[in-house]
Amino acid sequence: MIEDVKLAVEGQTTVEHFGRLGGIVPDPQEIVDEIKRMSSNGK
Repeated sequence: MIEDVKLAVEGQTTVEHFGRLGGIVPDPQEIVDEIKRMSSNGK
């Protein structure tokens, strides 16, 4: 699935995977924390 996203953005931005194996869904705060981490790294 990540390859599909990379193809769709055509190299215009970086694509990272944020998830877990086994269907464990991250809670909303974990997602917000990851967005903040990614934006502070200049990605």
